[in-house]
Amino acid sequence: MIQSDLSKTYYGVGMCYLKTNGDTQFQELQYECEVISEKIVSSVFVDQANFVREDQVLVKKDKKNNSVTDYYYLYNGHGDVVQIVDTSGAVINNYTYDEWGNITSQVEGTSNSFKYTGEVYDPETGLYYLRARYYDPSMGRFLNEDTVEGQINNPLTQNLYTYVGNNPLKYTDPSGKCFWDACVLEGAAAAALVEGAIFVIGASSILIWNHSNAAPVEVPRTDAPKLTVIQGGKNNKSNSNQTKPVAPPVTQTDKNEDRNKDRLILYHYTTKKGYEGIMSSGVIYPSTTAKRPKDARLGDGVYFTDVAPNSISYKELSQILYLNENQTQNTLYYVAIDVTDLVLEYGRAHIFATLTDTPLKITGRVVSGGFNNGTNSRNLTP
Repeated sequence: MIQSDLSKTYYGVGMCYLKTNGDTQFQELQYECEVISEKIVSSVFVDQANFVREDQVLVKKDKKNNSVTDYYYLYNGHGDVVQIVDTSGAVINNYTYDEWGNITSQVEGTSNSFKYTGEVYDPETGLYYLRARYYDPSMGRFLNEDTVEGQINNPLTQNLYTYVGNNPLKYTDPSGKCFWDACVLEGAAAAALVEGAIFVIGASSILIWNHSNAAPVEVPRTDAPKLTVIQGGKNNKSNSNQTKPVAPPVTQTDKNEDRNKDRLILYHYTTKKGYEGIMSSGVIYPSTTAKRPKDARLGDGVYFTDVAPNSISYKELSQILYLNENQTQNTLYYVAIDVTDLVLEYGRAHIFATLTDTPLKITGRVVSGGFNNGTNSRNLTP
C-alpha cells in the first residue's frame, strides 16, 4: 500500500529528484539521467553518498561523521545488484530476486537504492523508477503506456504496459522506453535498406523489420534470401508525435536507378569542429567504451541514426542520441553517409553502429552534410 504522506518532486524535464516521506527527505543529484549523489535528511543529517559509475554504479562513497567509506557493487550477468562489499571484501549487502525483479531476500548493512537491473528501487511503493515510467515487478507491468505504439504483426508490442516483451530473463529496460537497449544482434549481416527491410542473423532465422519504431520480428528462415527491399506492413495506429525522417537529396549521381533506390543513408551528428574534422580528414573516428562508455553502448564503433536533419528539435535529437536532452551542441552538424555495404548493429530505437576500433573511411560515402536547422530552435545559429 502506498503511504498517504509520501510525495515526490520532479524537475521540469520530468526527472524525480526529491522524495518526502513524513519528516524524511530523500534527495538525488543526477547527471545525464543517472544518480551520482544522494542525501537522506530527517530532523538531523542522516546519510549522504556519492557514486562512481560508468553504465552501472561501481562504488558508493558513503559519508558519515566527516569520514568516507567505500563500498563496491557486484552484479550478476543480468545486471542485478547481488552484493555490496567493503574494501576488505566482506559482504555488507546481499540480494536475491525472482525473474521480474521482486526482491526475494535481502540483507542490508548500508543503505542502497540500486537493485534489480541496477535501477533505483522505491521501497515505499515497491516500484522501480526507470525515469520515463515506473515499473511494478509484482505484476510485471509498467504503470502507464509506452509512448511508442506497437507493431501490428508483433502481439507482444501491442500491449503498451508489458515489461521487456515479457522476457525478463533475456532483456532489460534501461530507460522505461525501449528494452532493445539490451539486445545487440550478434553477428548480424545487417542489410537494412529502407523501412521494411530484412536483417540476416543466422542460418536458421531472419528478422523482418516492419516499422522503424518497433523491434524486429524473428521468423523462421526457409532459404538464403537475397537482401532486397521487402515492404512491411504498417501499424494501423498512427503516432502524430512521430516525424518520419526524410533523406536529404543525393548529391552523388549514379546511373543505376535500382542502386539509388536500395541505398541506405544514415546520419552521424557532431559539433561544428567535429564536422570540419570529418570533412577535412575523410574519416569518422569511432566512439570507444574506454573513453565514452555511455555513447558506445554497443561497443567500439561509429554510431549513426535514421533521424534526418531538420526534422526534430535539438533537444529531441539529443535525447534520442544520448538519452540526455542537454547535449544539443553535438547535434548542430551532420554528415549523411551511404552505409549500404556496412555491417550494422541495431541498438535502441533509431541507433545503429558499425563496430570498429579504427577510423571509418568515408571517401565515396558522403551523401550530404552541413548545419542541422532542427525545429523550433531559432536561438541556435551556425
